[in-house]
Amino acid sequence: MTSPTRISDHFYYHEFFSSGIWNNYDKALLMKLLDPRLIPLMENIRTTLNRPIFVNNWKWGGNSMYRGFRPQNSPVGSLYSQHKFGRAIDFKVGSMTANEVREHILDNEQKYMTAGVTRLESGLDATTWVHVDFAWTGKDHIHVFRA
Repeated sequence: MTSPTRISDHFYYHEFFSSGIWNNYDKALLMKLLDPRLIPLMENIRTTLNRPIFVNNWKWGGNSMYRGFRPQNSPVGSLYSQHKFGRAIDFKVGSMTANEVREHILDNEQKYMTAGVTRLESGLDATTWVHVDFAWTGKDHIHVFRA
């Protein structure tokens, strides 16, 4: 794809993929790379908070390109990062700190667990962004972890 194409009401495909992935694959394949719960989760957070959400910004000249799906050869993250399975996302919310967003998620834990969230990265490591993922934990609560 070469022109911005919406993946949902508030997001574009290129926000979830690196330039190399976005430029070389069609929409049908791109959707297969993401856990089907990821886009609805982000729409849910966006509409609940009623603020813009920023994932990858490379299309607008920024340097974020691996905050959504990461290919296996990505220079970012561990070998078994949930991003590499399409089950994780890093993001920022306009006019909110990362800690405020984490507090919102934990204050509404059951809602976000129902949406599939199982883990939330601690603010000790993710100081300016929020990381959520769908990794299996076997827990009945959202597990806050350190990278």
